[in-house]
Amino acid sequence: MSSDISNDQSSLDDLIQKASNFLQQGDTEQAEATYLQILSLEPGHADSLHMVGLLRFQSGHSEDALHFINEAISIDPSISNFHNNIALIYQQFGMPNETYNAFIKAIEAAPDNSMYCFNLANL
Repeated sequence: MSSDISNDQSSLDDLIQKASNFLQQGDTEQAEATYLQILSLEPGHADSLHMVGLLRFQSGHSEDALHFINEAISIDPSISNFHNNIALIYQQFGMPNETYNAFIKAIEAAPDNSMYCFNLANL
């Protein structure tokens, strides 16, 4: 049984690396497909949810982006980057209260990150 778990983790790690490689090559379609494959194996993989959200946003599917990133946040609300990125999307939608609240959560999660403070100051 532990061998199966080890193989599953190895497969997941391989897929994560594959998705990262696709992103580095600029192949966002294959990267998204690979992240979705990761999610089919591990539906609660917060980083993959976040990345699909970012890729959907970049391809003009903003509502999908919000769904995926909000799901990532619900799984792991401690990741400051999730909050910062959703704040930037809310800002694009013209949602000032949601933008402000998300930037505040990003700052609370990573108070030493000056970029988050800068983003909040520029509202």
